[in-house]
Amino acid sequence: AEQRIPGWKKLREKPIFIASLSQYKYTMEKLLSDIKKIPRNQLLALKYEDLLEKPERFQETLYRFIRVQYLNETKNILNRVRKPADKKKYQYSHDEIKKINDECEYILNQTGYKRISEF
Repeated sequence: AEQRIPGWKKLREKPIFIASLSQYKYTMEKLLSDIKKIPRNQLLALKYEDLLEKPERFQETLYRFIRVQYLNETKNILNRVRKPADKKKYQYSHDEIKKINDECEYILNQTGYKRISEF
């Protein structure tokens, strides 16, 4: 399903960078707001980087949380986890990086990520 944020029709008139940033910001702020409604003992936050860096630990943590037995056969799935290629399809300008950092400061702080630096 397609995520349609309030005012999405007007975003079609904006440059793709602005439209994408607006959609990301809205979606993440909504997610962070909604997460606060979930009791802490029913919430597990995992990061994609954790999956890439320590896939077995990631999987064990997830299985323990959902109370499913972690089977050795499950480890076979980990062999399919691949780090993304380090190819940049789009080079952000200094102004774009600044805009991402400024617009997403709350999101970065709440999720434990650092501000984006120049590539």
